[in-house]
Amino acid sequence: QNGAALYQQESYYARNLINRFSQINGTTITRPIPVGGILDKSDSRGLNYGLRGQLQYQTLIGDKHEIDAIAGAEQREIKNSSNGYRSYGYNDDLLTFAAVDYVSVFPAYMGLSFNSSIENNNFFTETLNRFVSLYANAAYTYDRRYTISGSIRKDASNLFGVETNQKGVPLWSAGLAWNITNESFFTSTAINNLKLRSSYGFSGNVNNNLAAFTTIRYNTAAGTINNLPFAIVQNAPNAQLRWERVRTWNIGLDMSVFNSRINANIDYYRRRTTDLLGTEPTDPTTGFSTGVLNAASTKGDGLEFLINTKNLVGKLKWESDMLFSYQQSRVSAYGSSLSRASLIVGTGNALNPQKDYPLYGIYSYKWEGLDAQDGSPIGLFNGQASKDYTAIVNNTPFEDLVFHGSAIPIFNTALRNTFSYKGWSVSANITYKAGYFFRRATINYSQLYSNTITHPDYELRWQRPGDELRTQVPAATYPANAQRETFHTNASHTVEKGDHIRLQDLRISYDISNKAKSFPLKHIQLFLYGNNMGILWQASKVNIDPDFGFNNIPPAATYAFGIRAGF
Repeated sequence: QNGAALYQQESYYARNLINRFSQINGTTITRPIPVGGILDKSDSRGLNYGLRGQLQYQTLIGDKHEIDAIAGAEQREIKNSSNGYRSYGYNDDLLTFAAVDYVSVFPAYMGLSFNSSIENNNFFTETLNRFVSLYANAAYTYDRRYTISGSIRKDASNLFGVETNQKGVPLWSAGLAWNITNESFFTSTAINNLKLRSSYGFSGNVNNNLAAFTTIRYNTAAGTINNLPFAIVQNAPNAQLRWERVRTWNIGLDMSVFNSRINANIDYYRRRTTDLLGTEPTDPTTGFSTGVLNAASTKGDGLEFLINTKNLVGKLKWESDMLFSYQQSRVSAYGSSLSRASLIVGTGNALNPQKDYPLYGIYSYKWEGLDAQDGSPIGLFNGQASKDYTAIVNNTPFEDLVFHGSAIPIFNTALRNTFSYKGWSVSANITYKAGYFFRRATINYSQLYSNTITHPDYELRWQRPGDELRTQVPAATYPANAQRETFHTNASHTVEKGDHIRLQDLRISYDISNKAKSFPLKHIQLFLYGNNMGILWQASKVNIDPDFGFNNIPPAATYAFGIRAGF
């Protein structure tokens, strides 16, 4: 796969980068980044190899005993490699470029208060992962009423352990099922199928970004201090690195009624996860202050409900499919929960585990409004209104933060209705998400001055006494106070409820059936399809898509027209 991005000389990106590194001495201007375009090119390649062998056994003994079993082994190798380079001063017409100095450090303009070297986008990367699996499962059914099943497998990866016997993890599960419909005492004519089932077992997760061995990255340029080659340790050694283990108990009910006009599946599960990977402090004498270790556990439960109904049959058909799910999990143990407030607050997209709280939660500094005299944001520290932003950001204890709730929807519902009449068909999918929060972006004056990143909230900023009654956007100050901006952008007033209803997709089609035997096409369908159609309702009053609330652009609505034909 090849990729290329060309920033023409007239583009903002190229002009801004060239100007930032320009050195002015009187009337003389020296440009470490030459005038011209900037070209980024990359190439990536992936090779996957797999070998799998499987045996299957099925038999029926008499009229009441059924056995179904499989066993097999699988081996996979996944190799990914990529490379890329950047050319400065690129001329698209002449296909020329200029060399630059990646080693020297230059004073940078545009509000940056530090010196910087020119970004070097030349790189080579390669990863090799190997996996081995052994598995078997079997099921025994008696008289089409009672079923007992079990499975066992062992997965191993070259990412784990320093000894061969440490690289794998044994996993298993067992299940029971009772087909009540086939019992002699079951005489209902309304219920066509009624089946109760339950299972219990263990599964495993792997993080391909970690390894038990030390991994380092060699830098392509010399160091700025001694002009010598150097490397960066990307992964500290961890001989105890192991699989994340997930224990799940599930109970479910399958049911069909009224000649399968209504079909329903209900599942309730409880899940416990151990050996979750999390950031932990380590012995500083090892050279690492923290490490990603198997240090956390979570517990949660959930409910899933799937129903299909045939509301109308005949010439006009109306069919509905609804999926409802509830899921919530909390951290049951974590060796060293994060203590600094600045590491806990944020958008909720990153792991910030706290015992007895969701794995992905939204936390904020307490917001006390704006100062009526100068428009400065006011927080809370030690129970008192405060503008000591350094103390608020660095020393606010966890119990003084505002916990809003989960950053992931707790309730998810999807409802699809399909109407058919003769050759026409109309299908619409409406989704509903609830029970979660998101942080919206706002103006950050530090980013505005350093990288010219602005936001529409700039127009709402406090400018004169009395504005604090109509706005929550602080006054602009120069130079910007980074801690002030961190507090303001992560305070409780920037958090919104994420509950919303969305028209996910809409499909209209028309089928043309051809009955002429001499014509090769027997079936033709014309269709119009729209996806990401838009939000119908949302709890938040701000005009922001809750699923893409923080500096993310939601996917645009897409429309497609097509023809399908069958021979």
